[in-house]
Amino acid sequence: MKPKMISLITMIFSSLLLVMFVACEDEKDDEPTLDITISSGTTPTISWSANQVLKDISDPTRGNISHLSIIWEQEGYTYFAWSIRDDRSCGSLLCDNNNISSPVTYGVTPSGVSDISLSIDTLVEGQKYEFVLSVEIISGKGELEQFSKDFTP
Repeated sequence: MKPKMISLITMIFSSLLLVMFVACEDEKDDEPTLDITISSGTTPTISWSANQVLKDISDPTRGNISHLSIIWEQEGYTYFAWSIRDDRSCGSLLCDNNNISSPVTYGVTPSGVSDISLSIDTLVEGQKYEFVLSVEIISGKGELEQFSKDFTP
């Protein structure tokens, strides 16, 4: 090939890659995200902040935070150190507000929320845990968006 032809092919290929990258970035902007902060220690405070897409979903007019769990794994089994569930059974109807809201402190069950743990385990320093937050999307399809973050006290 002539040098001009190689330059043209390189330019076209580079342009296609750029368009694909920008398209992927645009798709990410449409996805719900959650910034999760977990304080240190064995009784951490957990807070979260949503991007606008998730704020729209978790707004009481579109969806509700339904569950929050702290889990850990050992030898292929998953264990719940702490798990809470919103008491309301709104089904496909909209609830007035979210009873589970940021921030929460490990082991402290907010008003209007049930502790569904068999027992509240004391977190162990050095053990890896995962925080999981479930948001029920009011679409009539029973969809859940789940967000998680690993942490080690």
